[in-house]
Amino acid sequence: MDSRIPAYLESPPDHLPQPPAVTRVQVLPFDEVTWENFERLCLRLIRHEAEIYQCSLYGERGQKQRGIDIIAYVGGPSQRRVQAYQCKHEEDFGPSKIKGAVDKFLEGRWDPQPSMFVICSSISLRSIGVQEEILKQTGKLEKEGVELGIWDAESLSGKLKEHPELVDDFFGRPWVEVFNGSDAVSHLADRLTGQDIVTLRGRLFTLYRTLFERHDPGLSRSPLERPVPFLARYAPPDIAEHRTVIVAMPSSSTVGLGKTPDEPEQRDMSLLPLQSETIRREHPTSQREFAIERRETVLQWLPKSCRSVVLGEPGTGKSALLRFIALLISQ
Repeated sequence: MDSRIPAYLESPPDHLPQPPAVTRVQVLPFDEVTWENFERLCLRLIRHEAEIYQCSLYGERGQKQRGIDIIAYVGGPSQRRVQAYQCKHEEDFGPSKIKGAVDKFLEGRWDPQPSMFVICSSISLRSIGVQEEILKQTGKLEKEGVELGIWDAESLSGKLKEHPELVDDFFGRPWVEVFNGSDAVSHLADRLTGQDIVTLRGRLFTLYRTLFERHDPGLSRSPLERPVPFLARYAPPDIAEHRTVIVAMPSSSTVGLGKTPDEPEQRDMSLLPLQSETIRREHPTSQREFAIERRETVLQWLPKSCRSVVLGEPGTGKSALLRFIALLISQ
């Protein structure tokens, strides 16, 4: 009997089983994201949509928002279309709430009318009852010339597949690995995460606050009394914006009612351009210029432009304003 081992037994394996199926996570855990962060996530995702011209939150918490949390202008300034978004971070968002959201949208008065109304939900809206209600509300909005869009958990997850940086900020780097893949993680290797930025801003706030309090401690009634922090004692100034408005006035032959061209009718100055167009169609007109002044706080004025210049004589508070802004944005 030959005791030698057959040669084929010494050969390497010539066939391997199929590798295990490792499927990436397809739906992100939106239910673990806070309401405020879900709203921030929707806002940032909307800004990534094609041809977004402008996007901003509509109103603040506690204000009457007519059911709209975010509005976006799609297209250029001359041909922009309004799209409205409502963010719903709720555990139960059934058919009645779908109908209520659409009804609340239709109650609003818009000029121009939004071309699309999008409901952003943190949960899945795949159930039969919800889908049937979505079809009903789609038909209702189509009669008003409005398209209904649904961004539920599945839809949002599909959009976020193309935006690993948003997944990184709102869910963390481990979720990028299992949701977007290892290639996405490698591209984000040197990027600060959202938590890194929060930590950095906190440290900058501590640094700035310490330096500002050291150079400007404020007044105290006694050496033992702790000075009032800079943010607590700074009063933001008002900005007076002066504009010149050209108004079409009726001629002296058509003024009537005892008025003369030197006595313009008292109107809300913000409506003058619209009213002047009406007058121009009805009467022969002459144009006059009026100077108007609009006052608002510096915190309302600054965000309206990307770059602002603060000028003033020494001692007028330029440095104090900059210190105040630095502390606000680093909180």
